Amino acid sequence: MQKSILALFITLLSNTAFGILPNGINISTEKKLKVALRAVGHELLLCQGDKSSVVLPIIQDSNVFRVSLSNHIAFNPDDLITITNQVLTEYGIHKNYLVEVIHCDSKDITHSFIGSTLYSDLEAPCIDRRIDLGCYEILWSDITDQSNNNKSLNNENEYRYAIIGLLMICLGCILFIFSRLKRKIELKQSPINILQLADATIDEKSMTISSGKNMIKLSHKEYELFILLFNNENKIVSRKEILMKVWDDEGDYVGRTLDVFISRLRKKLQSISAIQIDNVRGVGYKMVVNIK
Repeated sequence: MQKSILALFITLLSNTAFGILPNGINISTEKKLKVALRAVGHELLLCQGDKSSVVLPIIQDSNVFRVSLSNHIAFNPDDLITITNQVLTEYGIHKNYLVEVIHCDSKDITHSFIGSTLYSDLEAPCIDRRIDLGCYEILWSDITDQSNNNKSLNNENEYRYAIIGLLMICLGCILFIFSRLKRKIELKQSPINILQLADATIDEKSMTISSGKNMIKLSHKEYELFILLFNNENKIVSRKEILMKVWDDEGDYVGRTLDVFISRLRKKLQSISAIQIDNVRGVGYKMVVNIK
């Protein structure tokens, strides 16, 4: 479960963090723009009743995109203006742009206009003058104010970084909660409910150890430490493992804190000769159980 959640968060972080190229160009916007301009060419052909011609691959040069058609075409500039603005709006491309219709042979600018999906008060000249049948290329250029682009990009980056920070915090909280729950579940599912050890009886529910007339009451941490050592009887348990499993390696439990708990546990278990906790210097601790 923890691995699945971690994988999900890594995917989310990757999609959030790397959605923008280092040079600030949004990958999805660039690809959408090429698809949108192909759609512009397609709709322009259909508007003239041409269902056989095709739109050639879009050629990009910096912020200029070239739309070429396979056959000659004649059209009204108003159709191109309307189609371009509608298609860009549908694709969610919010730009100010310049469109130039270039004759393939003479390279003359047959028609041009400034359009926008940001504003609605821009006007285009000569919209009623039909363009005669010929070979044309349509050049689309982004003329959005660079300062607005930078501001928008900065806002988008700030938003992404805020989302990344929030995801990291959520991931840390979820992993912390899962580790706590896992430890509690493991303790509850432990096969040891009532354990008989020599003349001592260990009661998991009450966290007590009874020996003769004596009843030893353990704190929650003392009991977790006892069970960890007991489940690894006659084996060395490293300090790192103990701190991780009993305290989740919390910062407050450092230095000699573990040694203090071991010392408390030893004192409480003095009356039970079958149990001995040995210190393996520089490594950890080992519970030695001698059942006669």
